[in-house]
This record gives sequence, structure tokens and C-alpha cells, in this order.
Amino acid sequence: LLLIMDYLNIRIEKIHLLLLDVLNDLNSIDDSNFDEKIASSKQSMEKVDAIKSELKSKFTTRELNQFDAELTLVAKQIQKVFDNIVADKKQQLLQVSAELEIVQNQKKLAIYLG
Repeated sequence: LLLIMDYLNIRIEKIHLLLLDVLNDLNSIDDSNFDEKIASSKQSMEKVDAIKSELKSKFTTRELNQFDAELTLVAKQIQKVFDNIVADKKQQLLQVSAELEIVQNQKKLAIYLG
């Protein structure tokens, strides 16, 4: 039984480390590394999902729930950072859209005056 719980602890720690990797990737995103960091985060999350599936098949919900608080905290941090990235990208898109509209209006005005 102790060996089984050690295995569970090791796998939960692996999930925790992968989630921290995702958090670090998301926190270090900029325009030059966006695709790379998103791909890396996706790979880490796929590994997390695989470990979770494995653990769900080997352990009871009660056994797994004891680790819920620590993992939920990191997951909420990931969600917050991801939401901020989405909001920033949306704001950039709106800004570019506004700039394009100004250029189009200037073009129309030039045609009209020209």
C-alpha cells in the first residue's frame, strides 16, 4: 500500500511540475515566441491529461481528491494568465482594426479629392 501511495505522489508531483511548466510558458509569451510557447503548453497539457487518465483508472476519486487543492491553485493561475493573453490579443486586434479603418478612410478621401 505504501508503494502504491508513493507512486501516486510521484505522478501527482509530475502533474504539478507540468502545470508549472505551462504557467512558466504562458508567463513568458511575447510576440516573438507565441507559437512556440503555445505549442509547448499544449504538449504539457496533453501529458497532464494522459497522467490524469492513468490515475483515474488506478485510484479512487477519494484518493485523488486529497491532491485537488494544490493542483487547482496552479490550474486557476494558468487560467488567469491565459485569459490575460486572450484579452491582450483581442485588444491588439481591435487596435489594428481601428488603424486599418483610418487608412481606408484616408484612401477614400484621397480618391474623392484626387
